[in-house]
Amino acid sequence: MVVVEAHVLGLLWVPRGLGATYDSSNVYEPADFADPVFWLSVAVLGGVLALGYRLRRRAPLIALGIVFYFIALGPTYNILRSPNLFGDRFVYSAMFGFCLCIATALRSAKSTARRLPVFALACAVLIGFSTRTYARALEWRDEESFWRALSAARPHSLQ
Repeated sequence: MVVVEAHVLGLLWVPRGLGATYDSSNVYEPADFADPVFWLSVAVLGGVLALGYRLRRRAPLIALGIVFYFIALGPTYNILRSPNLFGDRFVYSAMFGFCLCIATALRSAKSTARRLPVFALACAVLIGFSTRTYARALEWRDEESFWRALSAARPHSLQ
């Protein structure tokens, strides 16, 4: 499902509305190939793959990170349909490729004039993600708080 994979990619950048599993009540599923969301998802994923291909010589670690990301998500492509479209736990290994891309991009800021804004942005993102991680850890502190947070985030989920 192209839309599911685009949704996963979006969650890496903006981790909001996280859940243990995602089914058709949580992730938009296009009715057919004429749906604009389907084509937008194809464009986003195709753009990421094209970027990896274009950077294969100039920034091979970024290209490797992109390829690793898509290969690691292979088991979640739902070639054989499953009631759970994906789960956060399926993205953990793919995040290595995502982190490799980000670290390589940060390292490529060679001049001091470019380095300061890049690292300031990286620190802001790191603080934001750390805050979100801390909030998510509080939701997982015990079974009752986990299921309460999950049902609040996904009231129509099959879980």
